[in-house]
Amino acid sequence: MAMAPRKVLTTDEAALVLRLRLGDQQSWVYTLADMRRNRTSLYGMKLLPVARVMVSDGYQPVYLTSQVFAFAQAVAERLPNVTKNKPVSQIEIDMDLEDGRSWHVRKFKVAARPARPAKAP
Repeated sequence: MAMAPRKVLTTDEAALVLRLRLGDQQSWVYTLADMRRNRTSLYGMKLLPVARVMVSDGYQPVYLTSQVFAFAQAVAERLPNVTKNKPVSQIEIDMDLEDGRSWHVRKFKVAARPARPAKAP
């Protein structure tokens, strides 16, 4: 066996690549988790991790960068309307940043997602 350095992506980074290449019609972090558990596939294709690496809170799965991009390309060819490089969807809420309560106590009702995503600042 020949050991060689390989470029890998964590699950979060792989999900970001998939979101930028394939759009935000689904949560890619959850989709990747379901693929690892053999619960789902896209058009019969699965993207599986190649290893696990130790990070501060334990082992995390990592994906070969080349496989992530190849998977995104293969899925994009089969998807009818792929919105590439869609900007991040933002919502606007009125809140007081001086509020000392914990984040999970501060709840806001938002009418609907904006029709067009906001441009990055």
